Amino acid sequence: MSISRRYLYQTLKKYIPILTWLPGYSLQDLKGDFIAGFTVGLTVVPQGLALAHLANLPPQYGLYTAFMGSYMYSVFGTCKDLVIGPTSVMALMTAEYASIGGPVYASLLTFFCGCFQILLGILNLGCLMNYISSPVLSGFTSAAAIITATTQIKGIFGLKYQARGFLNTVYHFFLNISKTNLYDMTMGITSVFMLLLLRKFKDKKCTTCMWLLNSRTLQAAWWSIATARNALLVIICSFLASVCLSMGFDVLTLTQHVDPGLPHFQLPKFYLDYFDP
Repeated sequence: MSISRRYLYQTLKKYIPILTWLPGYSLQDLKGDFIAGFTVGLTVVPQGLALAHLANLPPQYGLYTAFMGSYMYSVFGTCKDLVIGPTSVMALMTAEYASIGGPVYASLLTFFCGCFQILLGILNLGCLMNYISSPVLSGFTSAAAIITATTQIKGIFGLKYQARGFLNTVYHFFLNISKTNLYDMTMGITSVFMLLLLRKFKDKKCTTCMWLLNSRTLQAAWWSIATARNALLVIICSFLASVCLSMGFDVLTLTQHVDPGLPHFQLPKFYLDYFDP
């Protein structure tokens, strides 16, 4: 290989890291990645639906963000241990704009964030993260957790109201608490309890059943149930909701229609009428 071709190949590997590890990828790697991807996918799908609701967007947008970022990062990513996908903080920050302009504003926000990150990468400004202190990050994360909890509590109690900001959300919650849907509240609290319980026992072993300890199949099944707890709970709750509807009991608040397929690939709409107040 000539010097020019070698230099070109090294440059491409720098900006397209998949060229570094793909030539040495084996079937054993594929097996491990398939198990990991399947496990994470069972968690990401219901999480994406929930975060789309948190971001004031239709549920299908949560599914789009759940896999599109992973596909792109597998080609251009440099850190194999980085989590790619929607987060509660991202959803909260998007909700401020999505509540005004819907998916159009959310697409614009994503586009400009991507442009800004590309610019930071070109200028090698990642070192700026070293100047953000730990107390600032801890405070930001804690505040995001509190805001996320207060935003989602109305869904657990089956309440419907519009509110922006922490204090306004808390005020409207207590103002409308008399309209609580007992069926939604029962399912919501039960779901939270089951998720926490399965999470706690994910890495535990049943010490009271010695025969279970000797069965690798049952241990693997227990681990799979605990790991896929989010998806499993969504399936169970969906089944219960379907049974209620088939029996004529329309008592639960449902996600309703989710558009199938993928949206058309196109640039965000920069028309001025979208920015009118």
